[in-house]
Amino acid sequence: MNKQRLLESILSILQQDEALLVSANLAAKEAATEAEAKPENKYDTRGLEQSYLAAGQAKRAEDLRAAMLMLKSLTLLTFDRESPIDISALVTLQDESGQQKIYFLLPSQGGVKLKVDQKEVSTVSPESPLGRALIDKRVGQAIELKSAGQTRCLEIVDVI
Repeated sequence: MNKQRLLESILSILQQDEALLVSANLAAKEAATEAEAKPENKYDTRGLEQSYLAAGQAKRAEDLRAAMLMLKSLTLLTFDRESPIDISALVTLQDESGQQKIYFLLPSQGGVKLKVDQKEVSTVSPESPLGRALIDKRVGQAIELKSAGQTRCLEIVDVI
């Protein structure tokens, strides 16, 4: 699996998300200032709600732009079975049932999912429990994740 192409696909998804946010931001700004948004009484907050929505969308778009700049300058490292896992590792994990999942460890923007070579790849960042658990581990080691009162054991089966 080519990590550079994978990163370019992720950047493309983030650019599309940013474009949608910019468009939604403009629509929310317009809705906040149109005549129908003027309060009919002191409890009518439609215009205020729209302005808060627009501000949130603008902030999210700004955050995406900053993340894209960081990802564009990311140096993709090569890992082998003995390398400790770090940012830019493409990690294959296997659960107790034998099911395997692939994760791309990035400095930010965890949660992006895409298909590559008929396989699903999910991004994860060090801020997430999974990302934190992976840092400095090696192929063959197991990690435990606790979520909703349950513990899952995952084995690291491959890293590139």
